[in-house]
Amino acid sequence: VSLGTIDVIHTQGAPQSTGKLDDLMIQGDGFFVLSNEPDPLNAQDEDSLSIRYTRAGAFRFVPGGDGLNYLVNPANGMFVMGFQPDADGEEVTDDYGTISIDDDAKSFSIDIYGYVYYVDSAGEEKLAGQIAIAKFTNPSGLEKVGENMYQYANAAGEEPEGYAGTTELYLGGKPGGANGHGTIIPGALEMSNVELAMEFTDMIVTQRGFQANARIISVSDEMLAELANLKR
Repeated sequence: VSLGTIDVIHTQGAPQSTGKLDDLMIQGDGFFVLSNEPDPLNAQDEDSLSIRYTRAGAFRFVPGGDGLNYLVNPANGMFVMGFQPDADGEEVTDDYGTISIDDDAKSFSIDIYGYVYYVDSAGEEKLAGQIAIAKFTNPSGLEKVGENMYQYANAAGEEPEGYAGTTELYLGGKPGGANGHGTIIPGALEMSNVELAMEFTDMIVTQRGFQANARIISVSDEMLAELANLKR
C-alpha cells in the first residue's frame, strides 16, 4: 500500500473566538505574509531572505529591544508584513515593512481591513499600519513548507495587478480590496476545515477494503495449496 497524493483543501474553516486581539483570521481569500527580514524589499542578503504565506493568524506583539513591539509569528519569530503609515500617521502608504507599536502603548486594536491602531502613553490614538494579504490565482500551487506555511511557486500564478509590492516577492495587497482580498476578523482563529466524521468513515472503508484484499490473498493461497495436494 502506498500513498498516492496529498490534497490541500483551501476551503475556509469556521472562526473560533479567542479573546486575544492579535489573533487574526482572514474572512475570504488570501494569506498573511511573513518575512524573516523586517525590510524585505531592501534585504542585504537576498539568499537568506524568506517570504512565507499562511492563514494561521496566531500572532503576537513582542518587544524588539528598540522601543517598539513588533507583530510576529511567535512560533518562528517571522515578522507579519504590512503597509506603513504616512508622516502624519493618518493614512497608509505603499511603503512595505513590519507592523509595530510603541512598547509603552496603552492598548491597540485591529479592524476588518487590517488597520492597526494603538493608544500611546499620552493617550493619543495613532495608526501603526495596515496588515497585508497576498492572494493567488491558484493557491493550491503554493509549496508547503510546514508549520501551516507556504512559499511561492510558479504554479500559484501571479497576484492580481494594482497592489503594492513587487512581482518577485509577491508581497500582497490590502484587505478588502477590489481584487478580492479577504477581510480580517480580529480576536479569532480559523478552525480546521477537516470533516472528522467523513475522514473516519473513509478510513474505516479503506481498512475494510484492505482486510478484504488480505483475505482474498489468504484464500488464494489455500486454493493453490489444495491444488498442489490434488496433483500429488
